[in-house]
Amino acid sequence: PSEKLPECIKVLCSIHCIIPEARKDAWHTVRNLCKSHDGNTTVIILLDILRRGFGPLSQSNVREIRGSLLILEKIISKAISKGEESGFPTVPFALLMEALTAVLVIDHAKVESEVLHLILSLFSGDEGKFRADLLEEDWGTMFEIATKCSLRASETSDGRPIHGRPRTLSLAPSEASVDTATNVATTIAQTLYRFILKIEKLINNVQTNDFLQKESCITFFSRVHAHLPESCTKLVIDYYAEYRLCYPSDLKWHQNVTFLLNAFFSNRGRSTNIRLQALKAVTDVYEMVELMGEYEDPDCLYKFVSGILESLPEEREVAVLHQVISFT
Repeated sequence: PSEKLPECIKVLCSIHCIIPEARKDAWHTVRNLCKSHDGNTTVIILLDILRRGFGPLSQSNVREIRGSLLILEKIISKAISKGEESGFPTVPFALLMEALTAVLVIDHAKVESEVLHLILSLFSGDEGKFRADLLEEDWGTMFEIATKCSLRASETSDGRPIHGRPRTLSLAPSEASVDTATNVATTIAQTLYRFILKIEKLINNVQTNDFLQKESCITFFSRVHAHLPESCTKLVIDYYAEYRLCYPSDLKWHQNVTFLLNAFFSNRGRSTNIRLQALKAVTDVYEMVELMGEYEDPDCLYKFVSGILESLPEEREVAVLHQVISFT
């Protein structure tokens, strides 16, 4: 009966989450529902589990939520890999993002890890396949969700520590061991890295004029800059230079200059090439502004130069020292 369907799906979600031996049977039951006349209703119920209002959080709620996330991920992945012939209903992107935003309110590390993995599944088809409708969607909310999840990671996917204190891992009492917390943080970092690579590949492969989300992608990369591989970091710096984000014509030009210096140039964990590229992007702006004489705020220009020179006493990289001295 339709009135019993929501409770039935909640039970299946819980089973899928906590009983490995019954996970396959639970999934097959949901799969059959998805391919029946109740398919769209099943998806809506799974989303409702995520976006309903939360009072005191119980283990039962968490099990239902995690099960729903895992099942939605399988539905999306199956639909992408098998195409229209899969028989699975479409999970509406906007409703999915709304539900994922709502579920992050519970502040639970494993939930956030699974949220990030679910987002990755939207882009995880073979040979770069992904849902065709994604290119027409606004990715801003998706990137906000991924950014919030990334705060759980205390190091990058290759083990580099991240400066600044990560958010506390909120685990159930039975899960709150050091090893479990570390594993969740590592999983989040690895999933985030894979997601970054997918987005980078899209930026490089999709025709620029047709890729409306490029600005949102670069903004996201800037927010999670500690996790970027070198190729992606170069992409960000090139974008700042190409779109003249560090020039006075941009309202946030000083903020953008400070970002390039702090995130890439002053970060000695980055390669020399990346650090020099960030330095050049900044010094090119300064030299142009000074040459044209169009910006007459000596205090601001002083801050501009001091941002480059402030870490000079601790610098040990000869190539970087040479370029800084040449600039001065």
